[in-house]
Amino acid sequence: MKRHNAAVVSTAIAHILAWVAVIGLVFGPVYQGVSVTASAPGAAANEPTKTTATLIEINGWGVLPILLVPAALTGLALVTILKTNSGQTRRRVLVWVASVLLLGFCILGSFSIGIFYLPSALPLVFSSILVARSRVRASRAG
Repeated sequence: MKRHNAAVVSTAIAHILAWVAVIGLVFGPVYQGVSVTASAPGAAANEPTKTTATLIEINGWGVLPILLVPAALTGLALVTILKTNSGQTRRRVLVWVASVLLLGFCILGSFSIGIFYLPSALPLVFSSILVARSRVRASRAG
């Protein structure tokens, strides 16, 4: 498989995984809780009630743009790889910037949602390496 094709496939996988994380965080039950209430003071507690909630139910719709940042970064990298020539410096720089920003997002949000985007960050870094190596090979061939 050519490096260009491998970079496209790797970036497409990163983009798909970013969307899987977005959809999982928007619709999946991220928060869980258990509550027990007594029917009367001093009486035995009733059955525990389990509740679940999504990220948007707890934090509101304002969290949606934050969730979409990694999908936008992987989308930028995918469009860059598809629309630019393999020898262009702009291509290499944009893909590396997207990779570094996504890794930074994963590190900064590692205690909350950042860890969910790590599976998409790894293929994006791999494609950045492939793009950088194709640049080296293009300069040697030319």
